[in-house]
Amino acid sequence: MKSFVRPLEGQSLKIADAVAETTQYSDHFKTRWGFKAVVSVSVVIPVFNGGALLAETLQSTLGQTLSPEIIVVDDGSTDDTAQTVRSFPTVRYHQVPNGGAGRARNAGVALAQGEWTAFCDADDLWRPAYLETVARTLEPNSKYGFANWVDVLEE
Repeated sequence: MKSFVRPLEGQSLKIADAVAETTQYSDHFKTRWGFKAVVSVSVVIPVFNGGALLAETLQSTLGQTLSPEIIVVDDGSTDDTAQTVRSFPTVRYHQVPNGGAGRARNAGVALAQGEWTAFCDADDLWRPAYLETVARTLEPNSKYGFANWVDVLEE
Protein backbone atom coordinates (compact mmCIF):
# COMPACT_ATOMS: atom_id res chain seq x y z
CA MET A 1 0.00 0.00 0.00
CA LYS A 2 1.34 3.45 -0.88
CA SER A 3 0.78 6.88 0.59
CA PHE A 4 -1.29 9.75 -0.83
CA VAL A 5 1.84 11.74 -1.56
CA ARG A 6 5.26 10.89 -2.83
CA PRO A 7 8.27 13.05 -1.96
CA LEU A 8 10.30 14.55 -4.73
CA GLU A 9 14.00 13.87 -4.45
CA GLY A 10 15.56 15.62 -1.46
CA GLN A 11 12.22 16.81 -0.04
CA SER A 12 10.53 16.01 3.26
CA LEU A 13 7.21 16.97 4.79
CA LYS A 14 6.86 18.70 8.14
CA ILE A 15 3.54 17.37 9.33
CA ALA A 16 2.68 20.22 11.71
CA ASP A 17 3.37 22.80 8.99
CA ALA A 18 1.33 20.90 6.42
CA VAL A 19 -1.67 20.54 8.70
CA ALA A 20 -1.54 24.18 9.80
CA GLU A 21 -1.66 25.49 6.25
CA THR A 22 -5.04 24.28 4.99
CA THR A 23 -6.46 27.39 3.36
CA GLN A 24 -4.67 26.92 0.03
CA TYR A 25 -5.41 23.79 -1.96
CA SER A 26 -4.30 21.66 -4.89
CA ASP A 27 -1.73 23.64 -6.88
CA HIS A 28 -0.30 25.27 -3.78
CA PHE A 29 -0.13 21.86 -2.11
CA LYS A 30 1.87 20.37 -4.95
CA THR A 31 4.38 23.21 -5.23
CA ARG A 32 4.74 24.45 -1.63
CA TRP A 33 5.53 21.08 -0.14
CA GLY A 34 7.54 19.69 -3.05
CA PHE A 35 5.22 16.69 -3.31
CA LYS A 36 3.09 15.47 -6.12
CA ALA A 37 -0.40 14.35 -5.21
CA VAL A 38 -1.33 10.80 -6.10
CA VAL A 39 -4.97 10.81 -7.09
CA SER A 40 -5.45 7.26 -5.97
CA VAL A 41 -7.98 7.33 -3.18
CA SER A 42 -11.12 5.21 -3.02
CA VAL A 43 -13.97 6.45 -0.85
CA VAL A 44 -16.26 3.68 0.36
CA ILE A 45 -19.73 4.76 1.46
CA PRO A 46 -21.83 2.01 3.03
CA VAL A 47 -25.54 2.81 3.08
CA PHE A 48 -28.77 1.24 4.27
CA ASN A 49 -31.95 3.18 3.48
CA GLY A 50 -30.01 6.42 3.37
CA GLY A 51 -31.35 7.83 0.12
CA ALA A 52 -32.69 10.98 1.78
CA LEU A 53 -29.23 12.19 2.85
CA LEU A 54 -26.98 10.41 0.36
CA ALA A 55 -27.09 13.04 -2.41
CA GLU A 56 -25.48 15.66 -0.14
CA THR A 57 -22.83 13.18 0.95
CA LEU A 58 -22.00 12.32 -2.66
CA GLN A 59 -21.79 16.02 -3.57
CA SER A 60 -19.33 16.61 -0.72
CA THR A 61 -17.14 13.66 -1.74
CA LEU A 62 -17.24 14.60 -5.42
CA GLY A 63 -16.25 18.16 -4.46
CA GLN A 64 -12.92 17.13 -2.93
CA THR A 65 -9.77 18.97 -4.01
CA LEU A 66 -8.07 15.56 -4.17
CA SER A 67 -10.40 13.66 -6.52
CA PRO A 68 -11.33 10.18 -5.31
CA GLU A 69 -12.91 7.08 -6.76
CA ILE A 70 -16.30 6.82 -5.00
CA ILE A 71 -17.96 3.49 -4.29
CA VAL A 72 -21.39 3.27 -2.69
CA VAL A 73 -22.20 -0.13 -1.23
CA ASP A 74 -25.95 -0.51 -0.74
CA ASP A 75 -26.59 -2.85 2.18
CA GLY A 76 -29.99 -4.08 0.97
CA SER A 77 -31.85 -0.76 1.01
CA THR A 78 -35.56 -0.65 0.26
CA ASP A 79 -35.79 3.12 -0.28
CA ASP A 80 -34.60 5.28 -3.20
CA THR A 81 -30.87 4.75 -2.51
CA ALA A 82 -30.16 3.10 -5.89
CA GLN A 83 -31.97 5.85 -7.79
CA THR A 84 -30.06 8.52 -5.86
CA VAL A 85 -26.68 6.95 -6.66
CA ARG A 86 -27.56 6.48 -10.33
CA SER A 87 -28.05 10.25 -10.62
CA PHE A 88 -24.26 10.56 -10.08
CA PRO A 89 -22.77 8.85 -13.16
CA THR A 90 -19.16 8.83 -11.89
CA VAL A 91 -20.06 7.02 -8.67
CA ARG A 92 -19.73 3.24 -8.62
CA TYR A 93 -22.75 1.43 -7.17
CA HIS A 94 -22.72 -2.06 -5.70
CA GLN A 95 -25.61 -3.75 -3.91
CA VAL A 96 -25.20 -6.55 -1.37
CA PRO A 97 -27.75 -8.43 0.76
CA ASN A 98 -28.33 -6.76 4.11
CA GLY A 99 -25.48 -7.75 6.41
CA GLY A 100 -24.51 -4.62 8.29
CA ALA A 101 -22.18 -1.68 7.76
CA GLY A 102 -19.02 -3.69 8.40
CA ARG A 103 -19.84 -6.20 5.70
CA ALA A 104 -20.72 -3.36 3.30
CA ARG A 105 -17.39 -1.62 4.04
CA ASN A 106 -15.50 -4.86 3.38
CA ALA A 107 -17.32 -5.28 0.06
CA GLY A 108 -16.32 -1.72 -0.86
CA VAL A 109 -12.67 -2.33 0.03
CA ALA A 110 -12.70 -5.42 -2.19
CA LEU A 111 -13.89 -3.25 -5.10
CA ALA A 112 -11.58 -0.30 -4.40
CA GLN A 113 -8.84 0.43 -6.90
CA GLY A 114 -7.14 3.26 -5.01
CA GLU A 115 -3.88 3.04 -3.14
CA TRP A 116 -5.69 4.36 -0.05
CA THR A 117 -9.23 3.79 1.16
CA ALA A 118 -11.31 6.33 3.04
CA PHE A 119 -14.64 5.56 4.68
CA CYS A 120 -17.51 8.02 4.69
CA ASP A 121 -20.89 7.37 6.25
CA ALA A 122 -23.92 8.04 4.07
CA ASP A 123 -25.03 10.93 6.29
CA ASP A 124 -21.63 12.64 6.60
CA LEU A 125 -20.39 15.75 4.82
CA TRP A 126 -16.73 16.48 4.14
CA ARG A 127 -15.21 19.92 3.73
CA PRO A 128 -13.69 20.31 0.22
CA ALA A 129 -10.08 19.79 1.33
CA TYR A 130 -10.70 16.90 3.76
CA LEU A 131 -8.89 14.20 1.74
CA GLU A 132 -6.09 16.55 0.79
CA THR A 133 -5.62 17.58 4.42
CA VAL A 134 -5.44 13.95 5.49
CA ALA A 135 -2.92 13.31 2.71
CA ARG A 136 -0.72 16.09 4.06
CA THR A 137 -0.49 14.39 7.44
CA LEU A 138 0.69 11.04 6.12
CA GLU A 139 4.36 10.22 6.30
CA PRO A 140 5.89 9.26 2.95
CA ASN A 141 5.74 5.48 2.46
CA SER A 142 3.12 5.08 5.21
CA LYS A 143 1.32 1.77 5.32
CA TYR A 144 -1.56 2.91 7.54
CA GLY A 145 -3.21 6.19 8.37
CA PHE A 146 -6.18 7.25 10.45
CA ALA A 147 -8.00 10.55 10.63
CA ASN A 148 -11.22 11.31 12.39
CA TRP A 149 -12.80 14.47 13.69
CA VAL A 150 -16.16 15.99 14.35
CA ASP A 151 -16.97 19.49 13.22
CA VAL A 152 -20.51 20.38 14.24
CA LEU A 153 -21.88 23.67 13.02
CA GLU A 154 -24.84 25.00 14.94
CA GLU A 155 -27.26 27.17 13.06
